[in-house]
Amino acid sequence: MSINGIGVGGHPAWYETKKAQSGTKSDFGSKVTEVSESKNIVNIDPDAIFSIHHVKTGESANVYKAEGYSRDNPVYLVKGIDKNGNKYEQTVDVSKVNPNHCSYTEMLALNAHTGDKSDSNFMTMSILKDKADNASYHEKADWMAIAYELMNDMKKAGSWESFLRYDKWITDISAMQETEEKTKDAAGRIDYAEKAFEIVGPNAPECVKKAWMEAAKEVGANGLGIKANGMMGHISQMMVQRLTNRMQGKANPDDILGSSVQSAISAVQKAIYDIDNPLRPKSAKSMEVQRLVMQERQFYQTFLQKLQHLA
Repeated sequence: MSINGIGVGGHPAWYETKKAQSGTKSDFGSKVTEVSESKNIVNIDPDAIFSIHHVKTGESANVYKAEGYSRDNPVYLVKGIDKNGNKYEQTVDVSKVNPNHCSYTEMLALNAHTGDKSDSNFMTMSILKDKADNASYHEKADWMAIAYELMNDMKKAGSWESFLRYDKWITDISAMQETEEKTKDAAGRIDYAEKAFEIVGPNAPECVKKAWMEAAKEVGANGLGIKANGMMGHISQMMVQRLTNRMQGKANPDDILGSSVQSAISAVQKAIYDIDNPLRPKSAKSMEVQRLVMQERQFYQTFLQKLQHLA
């Protein structure tokens, strides 16, 4: 795995300077540093809030607070070089960014908005990009799912420090998104419990869907860990089952509930067992994640009871 974003003098391409305290965009053309990487010229601006580049493609991104930025108007400006060697500018309203489906440039702006300016955060974003393989800075990707896949890799390798780093990153992104989520009227509100069911139960009978929706309404949670704002709150057991199915090359890896009441019962029983028999100590999880896991278990138990009445 390559480590991206190493800039002048071997320093990380992202670092904070006193000039960056204003957080506003700078004169990109006059202040950037050009770094030669083989045939690519990478533009890194030390005055940016966050700067990063990809060694393999020459792509780069510099994140600034845009003119008119405020707490109620969290708009960022991203400037850099695209994969074709052309300069670009992009305005990103982070309150509208969905990390489950956005570009890397949008994800960088969202990440900058969390306020984490550590070298560890820089490494998190670098490795996240590498895990996306061929996705360019401007291609849409499910960055939360990629982060979950990384956590699964780290869990298998026993690299708990890295595991916890991504666990914290996911929690920070989700918490920040929840804060920035715009208030929606009832007519425009999306039912994410139903969206979650459509992912894990595409072939399930209508009675299973009804049981799922009733359980989600009663508990205020669902089996995929999707919160009311559409963001992933934590790694749910059904998410783990999806990732496991993908790694094993199974057809229809997202179809967790199957096509019958009994297959749904089996999937939920497995999810409950896995929660009760974790691979890592519960104390290794943040209090917020522990709370979400307990809420997830309550959903599974309620869902299971309704399914057993159908069997």
